[in-house]
Amino acid sequence: MTVSKKKKLLLVSILVTTLSLVFLVLSAQSILAYMKDIKAISNSYTTVQKYAVTFDANGGQGSMPTQYMFYGVNYNLNPNTFTMTDMIFRGWNTKADGTGTAYNNNEQVVDLGNITLYAQYVQGIAIVNGQVYTTLQAAVNAVSTENIQTTVTLIADTSENISVSSGQNIVFDLQGHTISITSGCILTNAGTVLIQDGVLTSNSTTDGAVNNTGNLTVSGGQILMTNDRGKQAIFNNGTLEITGNAYIYSASSTAAGNNRRAAVQNTANNELLVTGGTIVSSGYHGIVNAGNMTIGTKDGTANRNSPVIQGIYYGISSNNNYGFYDGTIKGINASTNNDSKINDLEQGYSLHSSTEDIGGDIYHTLTSAQMVNLDANGGYINPDKIFALFGEPAGTLPEPGRSGYAFDGWYTDPVNGTLVDSNTILTEENNTLYAHWTHAIAAQVNGVDYYTLQEAVNAVPKDGTQTTITLLRDAGDKAIIDAHQNILFNLQSNKLINCENGIMIENNGTLEITNGNLGSTALYGTINNNVGGLLVINGVNISGKNRSAIYNDGGSVIISDGYITSTATGKPTVASLGRAAIQNINGGNVTITGGTIVGETQQAISNEGTLTIGTPSDGIDTTQPTIIGQTYGVVTIDTFNYYDGTIKGITDAISGTITNQEQNTQIVVGSDVIDGKTYITNHLEENN
Repeated sequence: MTVSKKKKLLLVSILVTTLSLVFLVLSAQSILAYMKDIKAISNSYTTVQKYAVTFDANGGQGSMPTQYMFYGVNYNLNPNTFTMTDMIFRGWNTKADGTGTAYNNNEQVVDLGNITLYAQYVQGIAIVNGQVYTTLQAAVNAVSTENIQTTVTLIADTSENISVSSGQNIVFDLQGHTISITSGCILTNAGTVLIQDGVLTSNSTTDGAVNNTGNLTVSGGQILMTNDRGKQAIFNNGTLEITGNAYIYSASSTAAGNNRRAAVQNTANNELLVTGGTIVSSGYHGIVNAGNMTIGTKDGTANRNSPVIQGIYYGISSNNNYGFYDGTIKGINASTNNDSKINDLEQGYSLHSSTEDIGGDIYHTLTSAQMVNLDANGGYINPDKIFALFGEPAGTLPEPGRSGYAFDGWYTDPVNGTLVDSNTILTEENNTLYAHWTHAIAAQVNGVDYYTLQEAVNAVPKDGTQTTITLLRDAGDKAIIDAHQNILFNLQSNKLINCENGIMIENNGTLEITNGNLGSTALYGTINNNVGGLLVINGVNISGKNRSAIYNDGGSVIISDGYITSTATGKPTVASLGRAAIQNINGGNVTITGGTIVGETQQAISNEGTLTIGTPSDGIDTTQPTIIGQTYGVVTIDTFNYYDGTIKGITDAISGTITNQEQNTQIVVGSDVIDGKTYITNHLEENN
């Protein structure tokens, strides 16, 4: 029984084991079959339901992997990682040119299908801390108001009205770009701003180009008001500094209260410092100042080249006193409205006034310069002081005169010293220069040498015999010719310059001058030709400074060739007409058959006697002689005969009546532009 039970149990165990093995075999086969079915189903689903989204940089930089998606499932597009220089990513599009379907960055999408999305960009305008903005104002708005200096870089031209708030501290790096507007104000500043390049240009009539109530520094670039009915280029109601190579310009001439518009207007109690740059108004004043103003830097020296302040009326119109340490102030009416408002200069400097031709307009200029004394050291010089700038080359120095001596140059000591020429750098120790001389032969008569021109003249016989005086060197002499002397004066291309008060040559006899230059820097005329005197000019250049080059007082003058000019102003005491290069009075006789006569400040010729221009003949020369005046070419109240040549004047060619002119001719009126100035011209032509 016991054995039988054991056998039964063994048989049962074998049976169970066998059945388990069979089940396991059958289960494995079923699982494998099931898995094959699942894989087949999965492969079938993947082939039908999965798609790819490809990203294209579209000209940009960088790379992005393809994004795979399944149909029926929502996805967010991968964030963009592409970049393009100076551009801002604005989204995706199914077409490169942006004409397809648009998608935003990281937009949620579904069932796009296999597709390529192209990056789209918009031009950036400005950059702050590496971030690109589509407007300059947006970039400005990104700057802290905690007075942390921040650079705003302009990367494209723009047309915007910009405001800077209090507390903002901005350096505008315009990179040569332009901000332009037609209304409003380009820049309204209540913070701290530095402009160092680029162009701000306004054609507005409602505001200035830049309005400042904060702290503004312009060290470069251009600020332009181009509308003549506009306001200022810069209106300062705060603190303003203009320096470096900044250029400020305004065309505005519109009235502003009691003032006219200016390139820069500084209001009451506000600060204006101009240490460099150029400020120009073609409408009215360069600067109008009612506040605290300083021009230049007080550092012991004066730089007359910068800044430059120029106005069509005044360079500076100021109600208050101001310091003037550097630069030049220019204006057509005057340099300033009141030079006495300049209450401080560099120590040892003085105001120096002069004139300058700018585009055909004569400007009065004002600079700050030192005075250098000129000691003629036994000779004579006029003027005996010049303006100079210590630390800069001396430039052209005037030449003194001394009878019987040749000028050897300017020296730093009366006896020895160092030679000073145009290239010598002047210092405070050079505030007086001394002429040095060599006793030298001036002229020769009949083989005999003479130290002075007057000594040579005195050697000429007084019997009417023509005698030649030969000038052997440049000289600073003067001479009187007796009524019975007949002199041929050959200058031999030398210069005869009179720096002493008095007439250079006074002729009472017969005098012919050839081949050289005569000039006077004195208060008197160069040549006086008196009653009974005959003066013949042949190939000589004659210049007068304060009076006439030739003053013919009842004598006779014949000019066949040469260049005669004068900067004379005012009226002579004898003649009723204004001064001229040639003054003919008291029934004098002047005949001009060739050469050029120029009145640089008034008329070329004033006639109260008999004036003959040209030679009566069958032909007409329309080129010689040439008569040019700043007012009239010829002013005549007596006999005027006109046969050849051209006469020119800005007011008119001729004032007065032509007594005789070439037979069968007519006056032809025209115009000519010389150095930007328009002259009315007259010449003769034969009647048809």
